[in-house]
Amino acid sequence: MSIIKSLAVAAATAFLAATSASAQGLPNPNGVVPNVSFVAIQPVLDDLGATYTLQKRGDTDVLVVQAGNRTLLLRQNACSGYGNCAGLIMEAVIGGGDLPPPQMVNYYNQLSYVSTAVLYNNALVLERYLIADYGTTRGSLAVNIMAFTNGINEWFRFKNGAAGQASTIAEQLNSTALEGPLPSGIEGLAAVHGRPATRPAEVVRASLSDDYLIFANTDVSDHAVAND
Repeated sequence: MSIIKSLAVAAATAFLAATSASAQGLPNPNGVVPNVSFVAIQPVLDDLGATYTLQKRGDTDVLVVQAGNRTLLLRQNACSGYGNCAGLIMEAVIGGGDLPPPQMVNYYNQLSYVSTAVLYNNALVLERYLIADYGTTRGSLAVNIMAFTNGINEWFRFKNGAAGQASTIAEQLNSTALEGPLPSGIEGLAAVHGRPATRPAEVVRASLSDDYLIFANTDVSDHAVAND
């Protein structure tokens, strides 16, 4: 097993335990959430103890969610009229330190089933897409949100573990070539979701406006490396 895969397995074990514990106290977990519009998901956010504000970023409505010390950006998708949306895009801007090399991002995406890491022009962004064409349950929605939130911490554990094994990791990363073309100018997540698990995910290079960087998450662990 490679060093990178060993790091990912250890992080995933801790992540699954934290996610399970976090969702156990949710009231009425089998209750139905008819869709994933902002109005429909807010009661679940309230029960999770999250705070949120609705903001306009350009032409897009964004629900900025503060869950503990993590900031999530939620966007409605696949909407048919106001308050009836079948898709929820979850994003987390990652700050601190230099951007990781594309090979490291591809390695992370091969190993993570929680989120997809995407390199934008000036930031790394973690993304997760929830499909709820016929609604979902309160418990399932809560687990998805908590899984993504905990996944931010797992990115930093992965990154810091790689930094601690710099020479060996670099050799492994340099031996892996990027597969396929690099799409550009992509809106949404269509190019990075639904990818086969047997090949590295493509690194998306697209524009991310600088005003999103104010929502950047940084490493708050006890073992944070410098500038994270």
